[in-house]
Amino acid sequence: MNRILFYTVLISSVCLSACMPSAPQTVDPSPRAWTDAEVDELVTWNKVTIHKPLPDALKAKAPEACNYINFLRIKLKDAPVESSKADAVFMMMPGVLEGATAFKYIGRQMAYLAKTQHNKNVEIWGMDRRSNCLEDVSILDDVEQLTDATKAGEMLIDYYFKKVPVKGKRFNGIYDDADVSFLSEFGIQLATEDMFSVMNYMMPQQADRQKKLFVGGHSLGGIHTSVFLSWDLDGDEETLEDAGYNNVAGAFGFDTTLADLSDMPDFATQIIPFGLGNLGVGATELLSPGAYKKTVDKLTQGQLPLTTSIEGVFDQFALAFMPLFSAVAQIDPKGENTLLATAPLELQPSLETLLTLFQPLQTQSDGRKASMKNFRLTNEAIIGAFFDDDFAPIGFLGTSLGHMKGGALKPKNTLTNALAKLPLFNLLAPQLALSDIQYMPTEHNLNGNGPLYGWANFDEVASKAQPEYKDAQGKVYTTAEDEMADMGSFINSLHDRKTNLNFTEWYFPTRLMVDIVLAVPFKHAVSSGINVLHQDRIADVPKIEFIGKDGILPLNDDDEVLIPTSDNVVVLPGQNHVDPMFEVVNAPERHTALTVPMLLDFSMKHAK
Repeated sequence: MNRILFYTVLISSVCLSACMPSAPQTVDPSPRAWTDAEVDELVTWNKVTIHKPLPDALKAKAPEACNYINFLRIKLKDAPVESSKADAVFMMMPGVLEGATAFKYIGRQMAYLAKTQHNKNVEIWGMDRRSNCLEDVSILDDVEQLTDATKAGEMLIDYYFKKVPVKGKRFNGIYDDADVSFLSEFGIQLATEDMFSVMNYMMPQQADRQKKLFVGGHSLGGIHTSVFLSWDLDGDEETLEDAGYNNVAGAFGFDTTLADLSDMPDFATQIIPFGLGNLGVGATELLSPGAYKKTVDKLTQGQLPLTTSIEGVFDQFALAFMPLFSAVAQIDPKGENTLLATAPLELQPSLETLLTLFQPLQTQSDGRKASMKNFRLTNEAIIGAFFDDDFAPIGFLGTSLGHMKGGALKPKNTLTNALAKLPLFNLLAPQLALSDIQYMPTEHNLNGNGPLYGWANFDEVASKAQPEYKDAQGKVYTTAEDEMADMGSFINSLHDRKTNLNFTEWYFPTRLMVDIVLAVPFKHAVSSGINVLHQDRIADVPKIEFIGKDGILPLNDDDEVLIPTSDNVVVLPGQNHVDPMFEVVNAPERHTALTVPMLLDFSMKHAK
């Protein structure tokens, strides 16, 4: 009997240890065909600033910085200064809550590959919307000069949380609507005319633009591209020199569609992370010019929020915190994050709420509410928790960066159901959901004894020979096809040290959404100063659209997009919404890149 009991205990112990969740197993990184250092030898980038004062009525209210247009220019070091001498130029428009550095990685790779594989000189302009003039990232340059990530975190806490002056600078806090009333006029007219200003400044001759300028964008940037193509700068449809479609060689889109403007209301609900109900406008009112005027009046009178955010959950400070994490991660990506543990979150309740929502509706075994603060995480794992498609519960943040490592993981309840109950999400947009299972750590940091959760890069989770990222019990967490973005490149794009431009847009103007949904598709747009006079010519422009199979656009079982697109659509296997700009190009043994090679081929076909 004792022997039976012994074996029973032994077998139970073996089963218990074998059946307990364990950390998934990594593989060796794949070799790179070229390095970032080799790209740096050929490619340079800088911020270009154009003085373009706001109209007098706005100029008196806005900070002086808002009288300038900024964009990220990427080019070959030995290329001529004049953009008109390039073989092709790509103007890229950001999506919602997105800034110029969303295009840093893809732009640098495009310039490098065009030169090394095709002996072509191309350059990229990554646009920054005018409202980014309100962001205060001035301290990040000082932070990133440090070599100690803990001291960097302390400096960030002093500046952004405690508002302690740092090197003569003081953070004045996040602006509220009363401070930025001028944003009620930061709509599609200003944003589109800024595109024309950059185009005319950088490439003055229409003949050059017709031969080599390609305009496109990501997400909302696709809608904006369609608006640009139909725009008439002087409002006179008889003079076509200033018509958008007549100043380009082609157009492109990343997880978006270059749609007929009449389809904008339906398409916009796929792109903009808020329902029309937030504007106080019912669907039956859309065709009414009065609906547009009523909504604009509400903006100017302070009855609607001037920027896109979720008060108390996903607000301007939460967006601002993304580049702060990046600044620390650039110093020591694999070091343990201390910023979360020491930040006085009670001074910024929305950030604390957001950190809890990333582990939604979960409770630890000791009864404590789950939060990222309950775990030991490396600096790059924090970035993964916010942006990776297996952890970030909001679809428009989804990026295929790899997976968490170093400890056991379990599925978590997604944020989508929780958000559906919030007033601002009464008409929940499809892009909130991600198709992938969401995970969270299970081994929290109790008395300092928890494991350090790190990050397995896209090429460390799986390979072509071992295509699944799984634990010792055979549970699969992700696959090689679903991961194709490099964490290091992504971190460096969240905030760019050289230009002080960043990825997240703190103050996305609600007016843009109002114009796109309630004015652009309808005849009354022109009478409101929205000069979309050439909608019938959008179809004449050569186009290519890159659609993530796991992105925000609806696909049928045959991978056909269920909203109008052009005839030249490329569906990208495994890719989420943000992936087309970060699809790794230099790891051919691990991933075959599609976006950069095909976009370059498209430009060579249509450049004259």
